[in-house]
Amino acid sequence: MSLIKMRKLAIIGHQDSRAALLNFLQEAGVIQVTPLALGQPLNSASENYELFLTEIKAAIGVLDAAAGVKKSFIESFAPYKETIKQEVLAQTARKFDWRQVIAEINKIENELANLKNLEGKLLADLQLLRPFSGVKAPLNSLNSRGNLMIIAGSCRTKALIKFQTAFAARIKAGELVIAGQTTEKTFLFVVTITAEAAATALLLDDHNFEKISLPISKLTPAEEADQIEALLKKIETDRLTFRSELASLVRHKKQLTYIYDHYLQKNNERSARERLAYTEKAFILTGWLPQEKLDKLKSDLEKLDPALAAQEIEPDKGEQPPSMIENPGIFQPFELITKIFGPPSTTDMDPTAPLSFFFILFFALCLSDVGYGILLAVAAIYYKKTLTLSEGGKNLLNLLLWGGIATVFAGIITGSYFAIDLNTLPVHLSGPLKKLQLIDPVKNPLNMLIISLIIGIVQIITGLALGLYWKIRNGEYLEGIFDYGLWIFFLLALVLYGTTTALGHSTSLLFSRLSIGGAIALVLTQGRKESGLIKKGIFGILSLYRTTSFLGDTLSYSRILALMMTTSIIGMVINIIADLTKGSVPLLGYLIMAVVLIIGHIFNLVISVLGAFVHSARLQLVEYFGKFYEGGGKLFKPFRRETVYTIIETK
Repeated sequence: MSLIKMRKLAIIGHQDSRAALLNFLQEAGVIQVTPLALGQPLNSASENYELFLTEIKAAIGVLDAAAGVKKSFIESFAPYKETIKQEVLAQTARKFDWRQVIAEINKIENELANLKNLEGKLLADLQLLRPFSGVKAPLNSLNSRGNLMIIAGSCRTKALIKFQTAFAARIKAGELVIAGQTTEKTFLFVVTITAEAAATALLLDDHNFEKISLPISKLTPAEEADQIEALLKKIETDRLTFRSELASLVRHKKQLTYIYDHYLQKNNERSARERLAYTEKAFILTGWLPQEKLDKLKSDLEKLDPALAAQEIEPDKGEQPPSMIENPGIFQPFELITKIFGPPSTTDMDPTAPLSFFFILFFALCLSDVGYGILLAVAAIYYKKTLTLSEGGKNLLNLLLWGGIATVFAGIITGSYFAIDLNTLPVHLSGPLKKLQLIDPVKNPLNMLIISLIIGIVQIITGLALGLYWKIRNGEYLEGIFDYGLWIFFLLALVLYGTTTALGHSTSLLFSRLSIGGAIALVLTQGRKESGLIKKGIFGILSLYRTTSFLGDTLSYSRILALMMTTSIIGMVINIIADLTKGSVPLLGYLIMAVVLIIGHIFNLVISVLGAFVHSARLQLVEYFGKFYEGGGKLFKPFRRETVYTIIETK
């Protein structure tokens, strides 16, 4: 419905104009450059920006970890971005020695990694040595030498006697020396001569003897363990020192984010440059842009360089234009949901506006609490005013703002105010609130379940109606009537037949005949694309199986009731726990009650908002879109000054 028409443009110019043109196009951000395989390949001996970006991003991640940066719930979806001028990025890249900073970060990271590896080895050695700490001989004297074999290891303590008995019976010259023992394991040395090696090996295998390789040292096991523990303390001291040095480098993070965005733009510019086709003295650039931008871009290019020639061209055979959706401001936040599924292709409609009403309705019903709705709306307004957000971040907060406002109305209808039992309120307050309450999902879940399923049927029928509309709009009248119109007729007749039968109404007979008529029409039309009458008939009959799919989709809407009840019941439990705590300790009990209420309801709000968002989106993407929307388009990505950590100030 709001898919922007795209046009393809070719720009031809002299090599001398290329840099200025790319700079202008990156600033304008209106054209998506398409690759060309004509002319001479670009000799790109420039800097490896991708490597720079990888190194800088990794360094920023290390500094964030060193600074203990943890993103809030909102920042996870809408990260903060600083607004700065474009010139600041380039100036920082010229003046700031980012390579030196990254070298220092990498050096410290390597040192910390080495310490971690050494610590792991020492801890492993310490674990081996501790059971042998009672041995007074040096470790290097506990190894095999000459004709003498000494094997350190362990066996299960419960099996020790059996092992000793077998050893005495099968090994003629040897001894078992116990070094330590726990209830689980016995640690010991097996001492024998090399002539008994084969028999000893077989015996050890038979009794699941676990060999242990002790460190080689002139010290006794206890002395070696003490030395290792001293080294572990030294490692901890060194680690604190390196972490302190790393923390001191956090002051450079802002410059690194600037430089990252600078090289991101450079990398995008080079990617665009590589998509051009070249001759010895000229170049050709082709790309897609919105139709409404075409004339202005031509005019701007003429002003930029009269030698540039811009001409609209036809797309290549089979080439599909990128998708760009544009909606009125009220619908723009809901583009997030559409983009989660995938942008529309050129043959699709933009489903953003049709989904917006249902998404907000489902979100509000799932949350359905006046207090939570107010908190959500206030939080969204607060973050909108205090954070510098990207376009996506703003849309998310607008979505939550709309959701919060709608939740207030849903909460009034369901009589939920921080899940407080209205009967506990004074009569003059509970009376008006009860009059506004239309349904109690906790006391009357069946009614709410029926409402949820009716809403589901309405959305499914709406989806089919949109599919019918789109087919007719594109001139595919029969396809629309057969694939969508007949299903709408059949499903409506079936629903009305079930309803009138349940109510005992006399019109049930009429709707039963209409249902049969719809089923016959589907059997006659759904197999029309198959060859042969038999296949047409079989596919027509099998198409009725799709009815079970519609039934399953309708039942999915019962999650609205489930989420609504979950929010209410968790809130009620929090209130009950808080009420119990107020009298637990004189005076202090009220403080505990306040803490329980604040933390409990914030927790319930966060998980309920997350659940309401995810499940409302799921109902759009699976149950609703499946009726009329295919997606599969490629989003329009204009060549522009893209950034990750900053927002470039517009003139």
